[in-house]
Amino acid sequence: MCQLTSLDPNFVYVDVVRESEDSPEGDEDKIYLFFSEVAIEYNFKSEVLISRVARVCKGDKGGQRILQRKWSSFVKAGLECNFPKSNYPFNVIQDVFLLRAPKWRDNIFYATFTSQWSLQNNSAVCTFTMAAIQKVFNEGNFKTFDIIHHKMMESIKPNPVPRPGTCINNNLTKSGYKTSLDLPDQTLLFLQTHPLLNDVVMPKDNQPVLVKQATIYTQIVVHRVTATDQKQYNVIFLGTDKGYLHKALSITGKMFIVEEVQIFPSEEPVKNLQISPTRGQLYISSPSQVVQVPVAVCSQHKTCWDCVLARDPYCAWDTMSRQCLNIASKDSKGWIQNVENGDASECPSPRRASLQYQVIILKHSDFLKCHSTSNLAQKEWLLNGEKLPTDNSKYIHIKDGLLILNLSRNDKGQYDCQAVEMTNGK
Repeated sequence: MCQLTSLDPNFVYVDVVRESEDSPEGDEDKIYLFFSEVAIEYNFKSEVLISRVARVCKGDKGGQRILQRKWSSFVKAGLECNFPKSNYPFNVIQDVFLLRAPKWRDNIFYATFTSQWSLQNNSAVCTFTMAAIQKVFNEGNFKTFDIIHHKMMESIKPNPVPRPGTCINNNLTKSGYKTSLDLPDQTLLFLQTHPLLNDVVMPKDNQPVLVKQATIYTQIVVHRVTATDQKQYNVIFLGTDKGYLHKALSITGKMFIVEEVQIFPSEEPVKNLQISPTRGQLYISSPSQVVQVPVAVCSQHKTCWDCVLARDPYCAWDTMSRQCLNIASKDSKGWIQNVENGDASECPSPRRASLQYQVIILKHSDFLKCHSTSNLAQKEWLLNGEKLPTDNSKYIHIKDGLLILNLSRNDKGQYDCQAVEMTNGK
């Protein structure tokens, strides 16, 4: 008989789900653990990591004779988070956040993943519903080690009764199993040698909600925000290995990073990320420091158009004070906000930016500044009314402006920077 043990597990998250609430079966609360470990189900020459979720009954007291003073309900399953087009696996889980709902069955686990094979340090965010997790744990078959073929295979033997990993409920209590100490040896022996489920927990919609290239997401928190139109948005905050904070939001079915802030100038990795929804603050730590930042800095948007086009559910334009404010800061009947479409038609017409004159030195380089407060806008540069090509090596288009190399007399004229953003499909 082969006992399946965890190989170098790296636990990243643990939380309790109050599944006893409104349970007609009299079910117990459950503890969910998320971790990665060396896979035992693959016959590869090199070690392959795999992400897992495990479940333990909160009232688990261990077994009477078998699994004494050990978990008698520990069962684990694989987590899948693959890139949909190429089936590229993000197999190493980095962090998890449980977004709780009024009813626990509507809870959603958000998780960040990387790949052990990626040379570009790509990351993905996948979401897992309680329904998907429960289906695997309550109905999935177990894996067993096939001695003949020397590999892990799906167990075809009938499961013992009670089902291994099942928590004490009304039905088990009626059958005489009042605690885990009463469970039969047959169930515990099977669980001891078959802790791994054959089925894998799939993400919602079978794909990541966000894939980011050249970035390692180390931490994640999620906040559900109610906008002025009473629609709810799940705002995702992500810490990176370079000390940046990304704010992501799903708009019309697509995920956008609406804001990017460098928290630690020395590029220290974000090691911990916590949120206080009541205070509207994020608490971010690196190996050497801890900082507190607000969930939104609405005051950076100086005009109504900038405020609305930012499409930040925390921020809205207050027509009374003529400022972009956090909607939690005051009650107002004069909010202008449109997160879904970015429609700023209710705003006053924007004033044309004033001209700034700049003296150039021939054969030198010069930099023209242009900052947009909306992370969803695409910048375009015009010279005397004509769009500058982006593939011309003379012009280097960067985030905060335009760098012009080897200036000549032909470069004189009026440069206009335009922030172009699609709203309502136009």
